[in-house]
Amino acid sequence: MADAMNFPSNATLAMEEAFVNVVNYSHATAITVEVSQHDGSLTIEIADDGDPFDPTQHQTPPDDEAVDQDGFVKVGGKGINLIMSLIKDIAYQRTDEKNILTLKTDI
Repeated sequence: MADAMNFPSNATLAMEEAFVNVVNYSHATAITVEVSQHDGSLTIEIADDGDPFDPTQHQTPPDDEAVDQDGFVKVGGKGINLIMSLIKDIAYQRTDEKNILTLKTDI
């Protein structure tokens, strides 16, 4: 029997945010998530067949653009920065009509 995987809370939150972004915005019809642990490192790979989007090239809007004309905070735009703040390494590639996002962190 394999040992239980040590899954830190920062990785859980980053994976959840990335997955929710795919579900809500990519128009994907298929999503796969693979998780592996090796030599003190946790790797999460999320692949989808949705619209091409490279989150590593995403620019967060300035804070003064985060509020609408009525003074309400706009929803969205901060999740990718959250992921990047929680994860040690993030990589993106588009292969065979699929987005592949790889998140790595120490455990």
